[in-house]
Amino acid sequence: METSQILITPDKQAMVRIAGYEVLSICMANGNIGAGVRMICDLLGVDLRGQMRKLQADPAFRDSLVLAKVEIAGKQRAAYFIIAEFIPLWLKEIHPSKVAPEARETLAEFQRVAVQTLRAFFFPETKAQQQSAPPKEPTPTPLPTPDETALSLPETLQAVGMHIIQKNQQLETRLTSVEQENLELKMRLASLEQENQMLAARQISIDHQQMDMVAWMTEKGHELHLQAQQITAVTTRVEHLEASGETGVPQPSPERLHALRTMPYQEYLQTPEWQARRRLALRRAWYRCQTCNDTKMPLYVHHRTYERRGCEEPEDLFVLCASCHANYDPQFAAKRQK
Repeated sequence: METSQILITPDKQAMVRIAGYEVLSICMANGNIGAGVRMICDLLGVDLRGQMRKLQADPAFRDSLVLAKVEIAGKQRAAYFIIAEFIPLWLKEIHPSKVAPEARETLAEFQRVAVQTLRAFFFPETKAQQQSAPPKEPTPTPLPTPDETALSLPETLQAVGMHIIQKNQQLETRLTSVEQENLELKMRLASLEQENQMLAARQISIDHQQMDMVAWMTEKGHELHLQAQQITAVTTRVEHLEASGETGVPQPSPERLHALRTMPYQEYLQTPEWQARRRLALRRAWYRCQTCNDTKMPLYVHHRTYERRGCEEPEDLFVLCASCHANYDPQFAAKRQK
């Protein structure tokens, strides 16, 4: 259960009764609350290590785990906690057949009440506010009817005018409240979008660093065999990079494209445009020969066609190992025999 999470110290820790069971829970400085993963797994009779691996590997639960320093049996220990809002999502992924038979009702009860119970325990004032009845709106003065006290025309008009004014005031109050809520939501959305952009930029930067590292290994390693899990970790986001236009392949101008297509082929192979497309082709092929699936280095990027030289499409290029390349390129085969 290795992780790169930072050990934090919560503001509060307590044993909270959820669905009839005491569960070690914490409240953090940022207002997040969480429950102990080990205790929940023990109550349900499921494997702790298997659940931790599942949570850490699933992108949907990437931010759900917190490693916190808590006091257990009089000693300071590090334990994993899952943020309250993720508890129903996590427990929904656990099939009842994987849970001890006597704990299946507990599984359903935890999904239903865990979040509300934790929030009510750590933030009782919020619960009190939710339970309090909303303030009643003032009831507008009803319009007089013909069966009631007979009024003169001026009195009737005055009553109608007062009724309209009161309804107007009610609408203005509700409109002001809605506008304020809308403004708060817009500010929150802008903040989330900014955070998302920062995270996306950071992820793209990490992707490029990792892929450049593997490209360097393929250039310098020659006989190096890359492990399958290393290749997978580096190349699984190639489609995301291509969709976002962050592939690192420069787009040549018409003049530059003409120069690329007319220069000698060996000179073209040294240009940054070709080197970038070559690296992208290797990443797209997961650094494997696309004929025999071998990862033995070096790998060669073979042209199926030269019609679009300088701005090759993905289908124009083919990644081959040395043996397979010799079958496609007679000149390369002759050099290899020598």
